[in-house]
Amino acid sequence: WNSDTSWGCVPAAATTTTTTTTPAPRRPRPTLALTTLTTLAHLTTILLLLLLAPGPGGALDPGIDLLDALSLHTNLSQYQGVTVTDEYQHQRVYHLSGGDRNLVLPTSVFHRAVDQMKRTADFTFAVVLKQEQANSGTIVSFSNGNNRYLELQSSGRRDEIRFHYTHITAAGEPLMRYESFPYRLADDAE
Repeated sequence: WNSDTSWGCVPAAATTTTTTTTPAPRRPRPTLALTTLTTLAHLTTILLLLLLAPGPGGALDPGIDLLDALSLHTNLSQYQGVTVTDEYQHQRVYHLSGGDRNLVLPTSVFHRAVDQMKRTADFTFAVVLKQEQANSGTIVSFSNGNNRYLELQSSGRRDEIRFHYTHITAAGEPLMRYESFPYRLADDAE
């Protein structure tokens, strides 16, 4: 990210927050990836949107449906461990199974998301998902190789949500930050 971009995080009320700071690499070129890691056996994602604050014209941007932008329903052969069904309120349901997937957005969609996020300090990810107990995985990740700019993870083992992000200091130096919030997402509910 450019030095004019600074990620902020507001801790949830009545939770404990752990923050660690380490220097982040300089001048990387980010990509947006939806990645699952470790032993994520079953994660059902219904909708993942990037919703943004009002633009210059004053109208609320309708957002970017990141999963729809991947065209998974027409390109399933490119993605091992991904199946799509229409089983939840006429919405596509994405079943992600196995240990590792790297779902990378088309360049044009990535640039649209980055341009919109640079214009505002406030944006929202809306996600509906089901995670089985004892599984962990990344919900969304803005990364390039080992360089992580923003990543939201869920741990069914520790019952927590982890938020990793790069913060640009007043001196223009990137710092990697990590925060965790106790939350039981993996409840095996139907």
